Amino acid sequence: MLGLCLMPAVALGQAADEGDLPPPAAVEADAAGPGLPDDPDVAVGRAAYNAQKYAEAVTAFQDVARRHPRSAGVYRALARAASWAGQPETAVRAYRHYLQLAPDAGDATKVEAELKLAERKLSTPLAEGPPDDVAAALAVVKARAAADAFAGDDGALAALDTLLAMDYVGPEIAEATAAVDATLRARTDELIGRWWAPEATASKEALAAMAAGWAARAKRGALDYEGSRMSSAVTGLQQLAAGQFAEAVETLGPVAPGDGRLRYAQAVALARAERHVEAEQLLTALLRKADDPRVAALLGLVRRAQGRIDHALDAWRIALEPPGAGEG
Repeated sequence: MLGLCLMPAVALGQAADEGDLPPPAAVEADAAGPGLPDDPDVAVGRAAYNAQKYAEAVTAFQDVARRHPRSAGVYRALARAASWAGQPETAVRAYRHYLQLAPDAGDATKVEAELKLAERKLSTPLAEGPPDDVAAALAVVKARAAADAFAGDDGALAALDTLLAMDYVGPEIAEATAAVDATLRARTDELIGRWWAPEATASKEALAAMAAGWAARAKRGALDYEGSRMSSAVTGLQQLAAGQFAEAVETLGPVAPGDGRLRYAQAVALARAERHVEAEQLLTALLRKADDPRVAALLGLVRRAQGRIDHALDAWRIALEPPGAGEG
């Protein structure tokens, strides 16, 4: 995508000095560095910049950066607009973000020179990293996620909302969001594992809290495939624990294939919903792959519910065999 040519046709060392005229309205390709993201506000920012409405351009590019916090090109555009809008602190932070995200860009040397010009406009030197209040908010997000607190006013997602509402843009926002997502996924997988493991438990409260966490996350942006799968998995297990068997069948059905733990949960839900024929078909297929007595024991119960006692006994004999007894 086309970048912004934000430097005037004067020497670089004079570009932001007092008394210089604003740069001419122009949009040129900046092939040396990353381009701008595909976002409607890019055109708004470009138009404002070309009309020499630099403060409006700053606002537009900040909005783009909030939606694309790891896009290097938007920080270069923001930095240059902020320089001409008389906002040196915003410019310095944006230049630093650009160099952090694109240290090997073809225009890195040019951007470093622009950064030095912007730093000369500061009344006091600006420390590296985000402001103290932003750093504190980032720490709260990570601490709550680490404590498995995701939903509610005291959850990591609410803390993330507070962070996003601050007048700050930077790649740290993307890192915080990614950290919450990664922790949510890891804890969900652990919870599914606890539900499946004979020696562990996944309480109703833990399942409900994790399902609420995913629901809160979905309100803040579309989930990717893996996120949607994990959200449905933990919601299905919560429904199963709450006795909502028909709902659990429907929720687990699309996400259970490929995961023996969720397939077994789906079979339990089918059995509890008295859909015994479907449960038997699923358990029979699982028994071919899983040497686990629980599968055979549930298969026996499902067959007994259909009045097929002899077949139920066959399944229970398998369940009572020592692991690996049928091999060889």
